[in-house]
Amino acid sequence: MIYVYVGSDSAYLKLQIRRKYIQTKVALEDTEFLSFSGYEDLIQDVVEDVRSPSFTANKKIIVMDKCYFLSNIKERTPRGNEHSLPALKDYILDPDPVNDLYLLVIGSLAKNEVTDLLKKKAEVKTFPVPDDEELKRIAVDYFTIKQIKFEQNAIEELVKRVKGNYSQLMMELEKLENVEDKVGIQEVSALVYKPLEDNIFNLTTFMLQGQLSSALGLYHDLLMAGNDPYYLLAIMAGQIRFIAAVSFALSRYMSEQEIATELQAKPYRVTVTKRLINGRKPMYFYNILAGLFELDRNFKLYSENLSKSLELFIVNNTRK
Repeated sequence: MIYVYVGSDSAYLKLQIRRKYIQTKVALEDTEFLSFSGYEDLIQDVVEDVRSPSFTANKKIIVMDKCYFLSNIKERTPRGNEHSLPALKDYILDPDPVNDLYLLVIGSLAKNEVTDLLKKKAEVKTFPVPDDEELKRIAVDYFTIKQIKFEQNAIEELVKRVKGNYSQLMMELEKLENVEDKVGIQEVSALVYKPLEDNIFNLTTFMLQGQLSSALGLYHDLLMAGNDPYYLLAIMAGQIRFIAAVSFALSRYMSEQEIATELQAKPYRVTVTKRLINGRKPMYFYNILAGLFELDRNFKLYSENLSKSLELFIVNNTRK
């Protein structure tokens, strides 16, 4: 049988395969699992392997991830990595009756003759990004199996920080295994780094609330963590642009729900932004945005020291 699993995270797609065989109670001790990658292996070699019998088990389950040649996402790949779609087409039309082949695709399926054939002959499933409740269950199961004590609020904070990223969740869980006593919210706060967007939002909040020492402290922490100041500038500009848009909408006497609909944002984000605006006029934020654009321009034209320029910008705008 051929299975095509489509999603945004290869590790999460592999989890679905494990769940499938656990739920169907396949005799895994009599099954040989083999893994291949579209970056390192060729599909024509993989289908040949699927057709060959196993010398150690009655059944083979072969998983090939990073099947970029089936995806609508165009990725740069090593030269000479020429996948033979005709070979895959032949296998789709005449699959091995015993062994299973899983093709993991990131993004969505491209539109071509082979993918059309897969939709007809294979079992194609698309898996959305896991929601917070599922990630919480995964984290609880992980700690329970490892016999690690934990606090529920620590699980909630952990899931909040990984933002739907299953691969990152698993990396952070492995990191938290080293906690000696119990995994609490303090341990999560110390060991699990907040998403960069959240940190930039906190930095922007400190600026707008006049908390200069907090703003500079967080900015220096982000630089020490290896973040590119140009990337920090870009994220900050995006957040200020959103704040300016909300401020302008408020000046037109729009409700929070109307603003959320117009800006295609979550209502809670609009509520938080409204508190941050604190009655300021849109021009206040347009001026901040213009200053960020000026930093970007000077960096590109004159190769100015962006980390120092951005720090000075934070100082000047926090004092207003």
